[in-house]
Amino acid sequence: HRRRERPMIRVIVRSLADGTATEGKEAARAVCTQLGRTLWPRDPRVSRSGTAGLAAVAISDACAVGVDVERIDERVVDASLLAVVLHPREHAAAKREHLARDFFGLWTRKEAVLKAVGQGLLIPPQSIMVGFAGQEWYRVTVPGHGEVAVRSFDVPHGFAGALAIVADTTTREYPMVATQHLG
Repeated sequence: HRRRERPMIRVIVRSLADGTATEGKEAARAVCTQLGRTLWPRDPRVSRSGTAGLAAVAISDACAVGVDVERIDERVVDASLLAVVLHPREHAAAKREHLARDFFGLWTRKEAVLKAVGQGLLIPPQSIMVGFAGQEWYRVTVPGHGEVAVRSFDVPHGFAGALAIVADTTTREYPMVATQHLG
């Protein structure tokens, strides 16, 4: 019998000349349009994100996806933000010498997960644990939505990026991820 092909997820990352987060979001929209993907009505198999200097789009052929990219900015990380975003165990494990990098790694993973389940910030970010940045899939339990898998992906220095999928996480066979970097 024929072996079933693994689903594929494409992640397109476009570096931009330094600019605003609005310009990053516009660039992500433009990538969607170039690929023939509509933004409305919402397609759960397409997700986009933009920040100052970077845009990302994730497209899946099999499952709901969420993608997030953020510029790492030490100036915005303070105790009140950590309390609102991080699970208590994540907060305790974050390394003080790399606090901004750890925070934005966790934040992009959380936002990707919440986008994948279609809830955004309706679910408090501190209620889920997403594991620290890594290229391996990490299983996340989202209250009221079951399991989601999340992983980080390569982005330019000074940024964090993450991809999440709502898929059959009972097996270890996750979709293949192809990351394409555009200038």
